[in-house]
Amino acid sequence: MIKSSFEYLTPETLPIAYDFKKKYEDSVYLGGGTDYIPLLKYNLKKPKNVISLEKVMELKKIEKDEEGIFIGSMVTLTEIYENRFIIDSFTALAQAARRAASPQIRNTGTIGGNVLQDRRCMYFNQSEDWRSNLAPCFKIGGDICHQAPKSEICRALYYSDIAPALLSLDVEAEIFDGRLRRISVSELIKSHVDRNGLLKTHDFILKGFYIPYLPENCWTKFEKYSLRASIDFPIMNIATRYSQNKENRVAKIIVGAVSPMPIELIDTEVMIINKLDNLTESKDDIAKFALSELTKKSQLVRETGVSIKVKRNTFKNILRAVDDLIFMIIQIN
Repeated sequence: MIKSSFEYLTPETLPIAYDFKKKYEDSVYLGGGTDYIPLLKYNLKKPKNVISLEKVMELKKIEKDEEGIFIGSMVTLTEIYENRFIIDSFTALAQAARRAASPQIRNTGTIGGNVLQDRRCMYFNQSEDWRSNLAPCFKIGGDICHQAPKSEICRALYYSDIAPALLSLDVEAEIFDGRLRRISVSELIKSHVDRNGLLKTHDFILKGFYIPYLPENCWTKFEKYSLRASIDFPIMNIATRYSQNKENRVAKIIVGAVSPMPIELIDTEVMIINKLDNLTESKDDIAKFALSELTKKSQLVRETGVSIKVKRNTFKNILRAVDDLIFMIIQIN
């Protein structure tokens, strides 16, 4: 039950929605609501004003131009994985949208909401009564992380399925803060992760994502590992990419749900590019190196129903992901 009362505002344009955030004290933007409404019911969020973006139609557009495609932040996950052009051109993104949550949630949940979802923690995502015996944590205005009491920051995990796919595609986020501008999606996610761990909200509206077209010689893939396939939050997810043109060759390996924000296996990516001439002989060494890099960079915490041991055992799936990536690189070359 939602105990706190709030005003529900329904602007119809970006400028009006942005002005509402400045005008009304303690206000938040609401997308599809599949993440935020449960937080309201648990009384984890107690805004005075909720600004729905449902009627801002420009946030629901999918538009192509000569250099890429724009996907509005209010486009649903179902619309993304049913879009034939996205399936063919950005396979990893379509796969990520298809694997997120349940059909009912995908029909309502949006791409923007999936990226800007709250980070989750077994001490935070509980009822108000359950949490009443604990000191307030960073995410609700306190000064402690119950997962890691000596940590100076929130260690809650970031479970977005869409984020690793977007990071693998070098996407830009288009935001509105009185004017339209673009930032890298990595900058958007880092800003969100930092603010979400300190009970802060964005001052801008996420209009959507601009994805540049990939070279003809390209391959992308997304994999998710969870207890019950798509229904559950991921134990781990992996987005991979290889592309090449006359100027450069790019390998991407992004791993999510094992840290407060997705991890890029940069050293493994460099190793792959440096060994393009003998990948067949080097693939086992590269896979083992990827597992080592992932293990070092991960920041695991306890989860409901999933032990750290189970989570760490799931890391072995990176071996298969790297093997698939190398196989496709060899085919492309």
